[in-house]
Amino acid sequence: MINFSIQQLRNQRDKSKEFFDLYKEFMINEKIELNEQQKSYLLSLAIIFLNQQDINLKKLGYRIIVRYTTIYKDYIPLYETSITLGFIPVTKLIEKIVIANNNPTFSMILTSAYMNLFKKDNIYLTEEQKELYDFTKKTISSALIVAPTSYGKSDLIIKLVSQNLDKKVCIVVPTKALLSQTQRRLLDNSTIYKSLNKIILHPEMYKDEDKFVAVLTQERLLTLLKKNKKLNLDLILIDEAHNIFNDTERDILLYKVMIIAKHRNPQTVFKFFSPFIANSNSLLSSNFKIDIESKKISEYIKIERFYLYDAIDKKRLEMYDQFLNEIIIIDDKNTYQNEID
Repeated sequence: MINFSIQQLRNQRDKSKEFFDLYKEFMINEKIELNEQQKSYLLSLAIIFLNQQDINLKKLGYRIIVRYTTIYKDYIPLYETSITLGFIPVTKLIEKIVIANNNPTFSMILTSAYMNLFKKDNIYLTEEQKELYDFTKKTISSALIVAPTSYGKSDLIIKLVSQNLDKKVCIVVPTKALLSQTQRRLLDNSTIYKSLNKIILHPEMYKDEDKFVAVLTQERLLTLLKKNKKLNLDLILIDEAHNIFNDTERDILLYKVMIIAKHRNPQTVFKFFSPFIANSNSLLSSNFKIDIESKKISEYIKIERFYLYDAIDKKRLEMYDQFLNEIIIIDDKNTYQNEID
C-alpha cells in the first residue's frame, strides 16, 4: 500500500471532489441517507487511512468509522476497528450491548477471552492504559507520565498512593478546589480508607508522623516544609506538572518546592503527570537534576469536533474540521438570535 500524508490528502481537494463533498456532508448532516455504494466507499477509505503511517490520517479513518456507527447503529466496523487499535473498552461495550444478544462467532468468543487480559478492578483498560499501569508498577524511580485528559491519570495517582502507605507521600495539586476532590478519591479506595486516620490537607494537620499521605497545593507544601525543617518526603506526585513552565509566581513556587524536597532527601521519588510535556529533560535544571523515566500515551480514543458560532457578524453555525483544515458551514440561515440560542 502506498503511504501518503494528511497534507497530500488535503492537496487533492480538486481531484477528489467526490470524497471531500461526501465527507463534509457526512460530518454535519445527522440525518444523511447514504446508499450502500456510498457507505462502502467511505468505509473503504477509512480502512486505507487507518493503515497509513501518518497519525492524523489514522485518526481520520477512526473518525469516519465512529461517525458511521453513530449514524447507522452498525457496530461491526467499530468493533473490528477498536480491537485492532487496542481500544478494549469500546470493543467490550459493543460486545455487551450488541453481540451478546446475537449468535457470536468463534472469533468473537476468542476476542472476548482475549479482552479479559485487560480487565483490572472490574474495568477494562485500553492496550496503552495497561502498558501504563505495568510501567508504573515496575518503575520505582522518578517518572514522567504523559497522557490525555480523562485518560485515568487520577486513578493511577490513587493506585500509587495505595502502594506506598508506609511512606511519606504528598500529592501536589494546582488549585485549592482540587484538594477535597482528591481527598474524596483517596478515601473511595478501600485500602487507603482502612489504613489512614487522616489525610493532611493543611500544614497544621501534620503532627510529626513518620508516615502519612498529604494533598497540598504548592503554597501549602512550602509552608509545611518551612515549619518543619527536618521533614523530608519519600514520594511526591505532581498533577498537571506542565504548570511548572508557566511564568507565574505560583508555578515558579512549585519548582522551588521540588528543589527543597530534593535537597532534603536525595532519594525522593517524583512522579509527574501531564497531558502536554514532550520531553522529561525539560523538567530538569542546574538546581534540579534527577533520573526520569518516561511513558507517553499516543492513543486517540476520543476524536474532538469543534463547533464555531459568530453571534455578532456571520450569525451562522460552523464546524472546523482539523483533518481537512477547513471551516464547514452547517447552518447559514441566521436562525439563531444570540450565542445562548
